[in-house]
Amino acid sequence: MQFDQLRRMAIFAQVVRYGSFSAAARAQDLTTSVISAAVTQLEDELGVRLLHRTTRSLSLTEIGQEFYEKCADMLSTAESAQEIIHEHSGEISGRLRIACASDVATRIVLPALGPLASSHKQLMLDIRVSDQVIDLAEHQIDLAIRSGWLRESAQVARKLANLDEILVASPVYLRAAGVPQTPAELMENHKMISLTRLSDPCQLSLQHRHGTQEKIMMSAFAMTDSVTTMVAMCLDAYAIARVPSFTVADEIQQGSLVRLLPEWSLHGGGIFAVTLKRKLQPPKVQAAIVALTRFLENKVWLPPTQR
Repeated sequence: MQFDQLRRMAIFAQVVRYGSFSAAARAQDLTTSVISAAVTQLEDELGVRLLHRTTRSLSLTEIGQEFYEKCADMLSTAESAQEIIHEHSGEISGRLRIACASDVATRIVLPALGPLASSHKQLMLDIRVSDQVIDLAEHQIDLAIRSGWLRESAQVARKLANLDEILVASPVYLRAAGVPQTPAELMENHKMISLTRLSDPCQLSLQHRHGTQEKIMMSAFAMTDSVTTMVAMCLDAYAIARVPSFTVADEIQQGSLVRLLPEWSLHGGGIFAVTLKRKLQPPKVQAAIVALTRFLENKVWLPPTQR
């Protein structure tokens, strides 16, 4: 195999990774015509069609999918080799693979790490958004940002900030169902959109600011594994929701959601940076954790009237 063909295989993998010829061209600082020509030449050399092309989209052929997986492995191995050099040089560069839930991605990861990537041109953010907890080793994840409570694992977790959970509902819902004044009223007259990731999604442990504690079991209107979906259903006035305060700070400020039982608090968790066990993290991971810590430091999510 010629070295030039290896280069064309890498270009093909980049086209699939970025989803278009133009995006791959921008990432490689090449022209779109050069990228397109490289993929066409690769198809001619192999004697197969790798991509279905239209004016608006690209999709892999069946053989293209199989070929891409091998090319992607090759590209990933080459990037890993390059990152070893970057790690020893102390340079903040390379591909930073981050895993997080959708609400964490939009409210924390993007505003915290976007400026970091902008100031380090050799750093590329690869953000894997999933509302399921994914395996860091299997997916080659450098850093996971998780909120709530962590189960014991063979991973290293660093707490970045406290996590406050609150109960919210839309004004439209409250006008129809009434505003609960006590945990008992909440349990008797309302249903909740529950998060299936919790060990007991419908149970609420509440503590009054004067110290009184109450535990209630809510009826579920719906259940989901996505906080983003919970907030959307709550905004649509279906039921109340128990959500991290950072996910609804803007909605509360704008008045589209209202905090319920403000004198009662839920047992709070944390926002964590999770990595595989390693004695020394590469510079890109260290820099990301610092940027996240600074972003979250003294962050006030709720206006004074809602705290």
